[in-house]
Amino acid sequence: MANFPLVENPNDFDAYAYLARFLDALNVQFIEVFDEPRGFLIPDAFYDLARDAYLPVPPVIRAMVELVMRRDIDLEPHALYGPPLALKLNMVASQSRRWEATKVEARRNFTLLRPARGIFKKLLERIDIPLKSLVDTLHLGGLVVEFKEGLIHVVPDDFGENQ
Repeated sequence: MANFPLVENPNDFDAYAYLARFLDALNVQFIEVFDEPRGFLIPDAFYDLARDAYLPVPPVIRAMVELVMRRDIDLEPHALYGPPLALKLNMVASQSRRWEATKVEARRNFTLLRPARGIFKKLLERIDIPLKSLVDTLHLGGLVVEFKEGLIHVVPDDFGENQ
């Protein structure tokens, strides 16, 4: 399970460590997309192509984590500190927990697949909030954003789309 960090004390937490945890969880979330059965999130016609597109993403995420953990980047210009970062991260963590609960039900009841996909797409949209700020700060990670954007568009909104 992708364990997106939840900030409990927004006025007293290590922003660098939480950003690194966010990036690690993001990579786990991407891996889990491909652990789902073909067609559950990604239509079979796009599955192999999407998995191939993912291959260059992990090294970029690792490089981003390394830059963050050097702790010499200025987090302030993109509000990657304190309560603003806590809000960004907690929105992702909340949606991630909703996705985890919904996907279990959707595996058991196919009629819930459509709303589950919508919840997953909302998770990807919320991931954008801290991710784009971090990419702008690090000047690295555009590939990660592009892959995530591709996932948003390849996951069908309904049962007929992208099939």
